[in-house]
Amino acid sequence: ARNRKVIIDWINHSKNNGYRLLFADLNTQVSETNNLLIDLKDKQEFCNFVKSHSQECYSFVKYLVNNGILDWNAVRWKRDGHFNFRGNRIYADFLEEVYKRSAV
Repeated sequence: ARNRKVIIDWINHSKNNGYRLLFADLNTQVSETNNLLIDLKDKQEFCNFVKSHSQECYSFVKYLVNNGILDWNAVRWKRDGHFNFRGNRIYADFLEEVYKRSAV
């Protein structure tokens, strides 16, 4: 709940000060049996929350699925879950695409 208040405050600050915020949802839906990514539109809680406050939000999981990357292990380190080298490169490509697509 506290995190959401901070996000709402940040959104309001951007509106009051004339700058644009773009949010990216890194939330993953992973199948328990085969560790594959699943793109479930109704499971994008963070993006739905952000969009309910009139801000832009883009799903990294959807980007991965749309680009044929279905194995979550292919983009993260096995021990700690952070993005590996490939994951960081793909995430940078995702952010570049979001920025280009949303540029005003």
